[in-house]
Amino acid sequence: MKVLAYVLGFMLVVFPCGLNADARAGKSFYRVCISCHGKKGEQNAHGQSQIIGKWDKKAIVDALWGYKKRKYGGKYKNTMYAFVSMLNKKKMEDIADYLVSVNK
Repeated sequence: MKVLAYVLGFMLVVFPCGLNADARAGKSFYRVCISCHGKKGEQNAHGQSQIIGKWDKKAIVDALWGYKKRKYGGKYKNTMYAFVSMLNKKKMEDIADYLVSVNK
């Protein structure tokens, strides 16, 4: 339950100009990912993950959905599940829109 409250706490943010509505929403959801993946997905989380900022939208959504269904990931599968379990497909797509838009 703490994770849910933590994630929901980041949904009330001021959106910067320059991003479309889906990417702006995605930025608010992505804020909990920054400490491991970086502001633009430029870090490999814990020295283990791929650089997700280089991925296309489909790859990002597929990975998030796989984590939610517990069919994707290695060592950090359970950690990621804690973050994505409350995301629906639309929120995953919004996160992907954000990452793709800031890495153009």
